[in-house]
Amino acid sequence: MNCSTSVRCKTGRVVLVVSDNGIGLALVKSLVELHGGTISIYSERNKGTDIVVSFRFRETKTAENNSSGTFQESEMSSGFMRYKENIIKKVEDMVGADVIDDHTYPVYTEKKTILLVEDNDDLRILIAEILDKDYHIIQAENGAVALEKLKDENPDLILTDIMMPLVSGIELCRAVKQNIETSHIPVIMLTAKSGMENQIEGMEGGADQYIEKPVNRKLLLLSIANIFAHQERVRTYYSKNFFSDNPEAKFSKRDSEFMVELQNEIEKQIANPELDVEKLAASLAISRSKLYTKIKTLTGKSIVEYIRSYRLRKIARMLLEEDLPINLIIEQAGIDNPSYFSRIFKKEFGVTPTEFMEKNRKGS
Repeated sequence: MNCSTSVRCKTGRVVLVVSDNGIGLALVKSLVELHGGTISIYSERNKGTDIVVSFRFRETKTAENNSSGTFQESEMSSGFMRYKENIIKKVEDMVGADVIDDHTYPVYTEKKTILLVEDNDDLRILIAEILDKDYHIIQAENGAVALEKLKDENPDLILTDIMMPLVSGIELCRAVKQNIETSHIPVIMLTAKSGMENQIEGMEGGADQYIEKPVNRKLLLLSIANIFAHQERVRTYYSKNFFSDNPEAKFSKRDSEFMVELQNEIEKQIANPELDVEKLAASLAISRSKLYTKIKTLTGKSIVEYIRSYRLRKIARMLLEEDLPINLIIEQAGIDNPSYFSRIFKKEFGVTPTEFMEKNRKGS
């Protein structure tokens, strides 16, 4: 923590004046309260912040007489050691709580990847060690480095500090959420700045969640697990609701817009059995690899699987709404092999096209 300190003594009270840039203030507050002290903050925009930390020591009588005096060195040393032990335990509780039960976490075939962005080397390494058991961790020392890594990496989640040099966490989050190639990546912000205004600032930057420092290990792990669990629920909903082409209720605004654009582009080429994925990616201003990752994250399907599912949903609707031969319907949807169509239709919906029509027309 970069700071300048001075000590002013009053009767029965020690006052520590700290000028600080904001890093670690939450930890300072916890430690001060652990000592039974109080902390006050005086801040002026663009000039800095003064933090006044006060500790009240009870007066004791000296061995020589009954007059009031201060703690003897031995008493202070003993008290300090007790405080130190309590502090160590408190800090361990903050970042070293027992891992929550394994069944709390979703089960994945492979580890999810988290991009961890934190300019404090010690804290970044500590958090990386906490997460390493369950996730693959990519580290970046600030937002600028993180943006460079995102050109080649496709993390499943970004965990970032807010206050960093070069590119702050909020600037990083905005860049991620505004870029169609990365807008689907959830972002958790870590900050020592408490207060509703700071939380609002982080959420307005597009953050999915906001966690105050000092980081509680259990809260962090649960927050990450909950975000991934929500993604799984969205994918499950999307896969089951094959008539739902409007994703507004399931995705963020930017990703909803992307899904609408994607569906429009697929619709333009849907009659073509050899739908050009390269052309599809180019029309969306996204690389094929990034398109694959984005579609996989949002829907749980590969590009090919998503296009096939889209064709089948269109055919299913047409079977119920259009009075046309099945062969003509599937041809309009870009499928030119009837036997192949019957096989993938049953795999998608669990029934044959004929059974599907009989079941749904009777219920309509």
